[in-house]
Amino acid sequence: MSISKLKESVLNLLVEDLDMALQTAREGLPESAPKARQVLLLQAQRADVKKSIQRGILSQEDIDLRNNQIRSSLIDLMDSLQEKDLDSEAHTIAPVASNAPKFVVIYDQADQEYATQINRHLNILKITGKIRVYNVNDALGGDNLLERAQQEWADADYMLALITVNLFNSPDWFGMVYEALGEGRRVIPIRIQRADYEGTGLEKLRSLPTQNRAVSDFANADEAYVDIVSEIKRLLPK
Repeated sequence: MSISKLKESVLNLLVEDLDMALQTAREGLPESAPKARQVLLLQAQRADVKKSIQRGILSQEDIDLRNNQIRSSLIDLMDSLQEKDLDSEAHTIAPVASNAPKFVVIYDQADQEYATQINRHLNILKITGKIRVYNVNDALGGDNLLERAQQEWADADYMLALITVNLFNSPDWFGMVYEALGEGRRVIPIRIQRADYEGTGLEKLRSLPTQNRAVSDFANADEAYVDIVSEIKRLLPK
């Protein structure tokens, strides 16, 4: 497909069907092209929006804002397209590490908004194959969440435990964290809010964000998540 035809197709779809516009842009670019990976990131952001809609944790104003941000980014990407972006031989795919570590993000369902933010900031690492991530409240439609989470945790490398008072009031999820600590598994406390967890065993572990801070301590929450992801990168194979 020519650049002009691809742009026309995507822009015509953009108003009425954002998902189809993203998919058309994705299919029109070589898989190995950097801009194809940018579209994939936008698709991941759109998936986060739809998941938040299902869970009812976004206002209509927030939904419209995030969808419009995705539309704007897609328009900018289409405007920047050049002939070389459609040349499949001009790009090479970076090898995906076969030993990409697996992270299980554990949290109470009341804290879904924080898990969503963590995943937004981890998306680049996921898309580039640097890490694998499972979120314990991702299974929808009546699945046994705890049983599925335990299955996913069985072969995982790290647990990211999102620390709020909700986690400590959830016997299932905190029980899973406590059991992991007892087994000597690698648990990383992510301090979302300041909470007293003295005596749980978590206080003996290095927590994120760095410098013994919580996400709630930051004036800009995105800065907290960038700090968290920067430290997680240190754990990855070189």
